Amino acid sequence: MFTVVLLMTSGMLWTNADFFATAKEQYDSGQRWEYIGKKQADADVPSLPLIGNDNKEYVYFKLK
Repeated sequence: MFTVVLLMTSGMLWTNADFFATAKEQYDSGQRWEYIGKKQADADVPSLPLIGNDNKEYVYFKLK
């Protein structure tokens, strides 16, 4: 069971490496997470979007 969880976590981190690198860089420069409400995800900005019932990608928080 531990191996499965480890593999799933590793896969998520690897797949979303751009998001985590960008988020760390922005956070380290002083930006903080802000609630922005339900907005469509910007394809040019790395994100971890939620998929709505309409199959569109949405985000609720953004580093500002």
